[in-house]
Amino acid sequence: MIEEDYVSFETARLLKEKGFNELCSKYYILYYGGGYCLVNRGTAAHDSNCIDVPTIQMVMKWLREIYKLHITVYSCSQESWAYRITKPHQKLEDGAYAGDYASYEETCEAAIKYCLENLI
Repeated sequence: MIEEDYVSFETARLLKEKGFNELCSKYYILYYGGGYCLVNRGTAAHDSNCIDVPTIQMVMKWLREIYKLHITVYSCSQESWAYRITKPHQKLEDGAYAGDYASYEETCEAAIKYCLENLI
């Protein structure tokens, strides 16, 4: 069975800071002392100590629709992945680029974090 890939705790925090406010099926519960736990919506009370956790694809769509940032992920070799971030009508060579990631999901997460930390 194929399972959804969710953003990391750090990325979820960045998303919340940047105004991401979509209802998600999972969220992180923050514990005093810095710990956290990923839970399904409805299994525990959702309060101010919770951060919604979107899927990677949900965030990529949010970035496209709200900020006009398009993330392209591609394979460089059998063991290496890269991303390019562009805006509409921007030349491909002018977009942000980074490579040498081990998986598609790791590459998506890195591209999302780059957008949140540098472009928004």
